[in-house]
Amino acid sequence: MEMQPLDTLSISKKLRAGGYTKQQAETQAQVLIDVVNSNLATKLDIEDVKRDIEELRRDTKRDIEGLRKETKVEIASVRRDIEELRKETKTEFSSVRRDIKELEYRIKIFTGGMAFALFTALVAVMSAFKFLV
Repeated sequence: MEMQPLDTLSISKKLRAGGYTKQQAETQAQVLIDVVNSNLATKLDIEDVKRDIEELRRDTKRDIEGLRKETKVEIASVRRDIEELRKETKTEFSSVRRDIKELEYRIKIFTGGMAFALFTALVAVMSAFKFLV
């Protein structure tokens, strides 16, 4: 909507009809025009704002795209780290399984030796008992 320019002659006439002198009425009308004009945006002002908005839009778009790329790189890095940790964990589990199997083997040997020692001791006790009887 286009704004109509203020009619200073009409304003001045109304002020004079209200008791203002010609000089006061013209001065008041001019002050009113100056205030209104200083607060109105010109077409150039609007074009400047539009350009600023478009520049901000481009900058924001570029910044968002940069953040997307950085985020993708970070996600890829985290995925590599997770995969590396998964492999390390798998290796550690394999090592622990080998250790457990080795301990099981040692326990079997130990318990077998203990059984043999007990059996030998039992035979010795029984032999000694027969000797005493």
